[in-house]
Amino acid sequence: MNLQIEKEKGEEKENITVCCMCERDISISLVPRKCLEKHGRKAHQICKDCWFSDFAQEHNSHDCPGCKKGQPFTQVKAISLIDLTQ
Repeated sequence: MNLQIEKEKGEEKENITVCCMCERDISISLVPRKCLEKHGRKAHQICKDCWFSDFAQEHNSHDCPGCKKGQPFTQVKAISLIDLTQ
């Protein structure tokens, strides 16, 4: 399973992130702090529904569910830089 899925919209492709708990496509996500500190921008993503209904509950573990499952990390686009010094 890839955490980034490419969906075609006409001729252009749009990257959609996948929730590491329910594996649904999401556009707005939250990131477990421990995973963010360890993996930065590649950290696993959790949808709002899973975050508040399961992950953030007081009695649950707050370790990253994506790391526990051994899922691949979120693929991030390379940042292009423009050299303005010339």
